[in-house]
Amino acid sequence: MRELWSSLFRLDPLTAPAWPRAVRAAIALGLPVAIAALLGVPHLGYTAAVGSFAALYGGTLPARERAKAVPFVAAGLIAAAALGVAVGWSRPLTVLGLALVAIIAAVLVYGFSVGPPGVMFFVLVYGMFAHVRALTSAQAAIEGLLALLVGSVLTYVIAIMPLFEKAPDAPTRALGDILPRSGWDDAARLLLERTVVVAVIGSVAGLVVDPVRAYWIVAAGVAVVGISVARTATVNRGIHRMIGTVLGAGVYLLLVLVPWVPLAIAALLAALQLGIELVIARNYALALILITPLVLVLTGAAAGSSALSRSPANGSSTRSSAPRWPSRSRSCRSRCSVGGAAKLPEHRPATVPASARRRARNPGLPTRRRVPAPAPRAGAPRPSATRRRACTRPPCPTVALQTRRSRSAP
Repeated sequence: MRELWSSLFRLDPLTAPAWPRAVRAAIALGLPVAIAALLGVPHLGYTAAVGSFAALYGGTLPARERAKAVPFVAAGLIAAAALGVAVGWSRPLTVLGLALVAIIAAVLVYGFSVGPPGVMFFVLVYGMFAHVRALTSAQAAIEGLLALLVGSVLTYVIAIMPLFEKAPDAPTRALGDILPRSGWDDAARLLLERTVVVAVIGSVAGLVVDPVRAYWIVAAGVAVVGISVARTATVNRGIHRMIGTVLGAGVYLLLVLVPWVPLAIAALLAALQLGIELVIARNYALALILITPLVLVLTGAAAGSSALSRSPANGSSTRSSAPRWPSRSRSCRSRCSVGGAAKLPEHRPATVPASARRRARNPGLPTRRRVPAPAPRAGAPRPSATRRRACTRPPCPTVALQTRRSRSAP
């Protein structure tokens, strides 16, 4: 127990330089968001940035070997996202697909010795796109999927760049040596069994709690039990994740208080990713303090529901941008009596005039001008006094309109 608590405040030594991997991951995440913000489509930049997760796999490999391994990881992420878009409209299908993606990803990750970060990002990408499909239309979800394809290509270009790396002395290995078959030894089978249990139980729990966000449960579970077979390391990782997630949620609440423009969000995501890659191998709880706000910002912004992306400073508002038409009653059900007490008018709900709806659909439609009523003829008798209201209450709009028409009639 003393070792567990001391690990929360300790930075373990690194076994390999972290700066090259961290810089690549930060550029791959922040660059699509910045480009989309400059093009005026920041929401597509957030979904394109999801493709940067492929750069997190094989971060310690040489550039030439990453060029062989990263495309397969990117293809798996795209397939998970496509399944999320396909079933995101249905909550039962979303939960069923969540368990299926987690199990299939576990078979591939542990069967071919992919290594960290394991199954988590396949589950996360599936859940993010299913969430986007549940909150938006099918067309918007498909546009996000196409943006993911573009982001994956950009991630591949960045992942194979030898930034801050020395040329390797050993020759480039074949793909079968980079991703060797595990042979399903005891460690691979144990990790697969844990993942299957977490996927099934987490999906059932998510179906009861919140099917749209059930992927949070499964992603958190497989991130804890799917990395190491040692029980002590798994327990330590679970406690680190619990404490780091709570503190990370507090960091996100603080970030919401600051107005953010899309370019600032791109810089924020890149800075968070840089910090994550620098500390994730040294202190998992500290990394979770940064991972939690990053995923919350990225998921919410891709679905259009993030408080950061809806701040007034970045050109959008929480209110709808649709035109607000003035309220107007078509008719009034009550009439004021001539000699007795008047009743208060009962109005129907406010409706949008047909002419206003036509102008909204066709902005170039010419405005129809109302022809003024002809002037009364000379010597014509005035309207009868019985047509006027006999009460002193505020006139009903319908009655007032009839009175004006009667006065202007010849």
